[in-house]
Amino acid sequence: MKEPEIENIKGKYYTNPKNNIEYGSIRLLQGKVTTIFKPMFFWKAFSEDDCGNYFIIARNGKIGFWDHETDKIDIIAESYEDFIAGCKDQEEVILKPGQVISVWTRPGFKPEFD
Repeated sequence: MKEPEIENIKGKYYTNPKNNIEYGSIRLLQGKVTTIFKPMFFWKAFSEDDCGNYFIIARNGKIGFWDHETDKIDIIAESYEDFIAGCKDQEEVILKPGQVISVWTRPGFKPEFD
């Protein structure tokens, strides 16, 4: 199994064309992959989203998405090429005056705004 290259898709979002479900921002693995994959030797994590879930690839080339909260794997693409084709930039969100009612930030995050 060839290791997927994610340099060109990191920061993008994958949308499954079959059901239009959008998955989180694709990013590099941020450390040791959880042991959940040890007994499932036929899957390998190649990326993660910004919520702790993994994009995974099977020996047969299918792409899955492992949800850390449910421990469930969904097949989201039949091949890495199909996965890449479904990766898009996130659309910019433009807010109009009055749309935001309130915002909370962690104290000290941006001292100039405290």
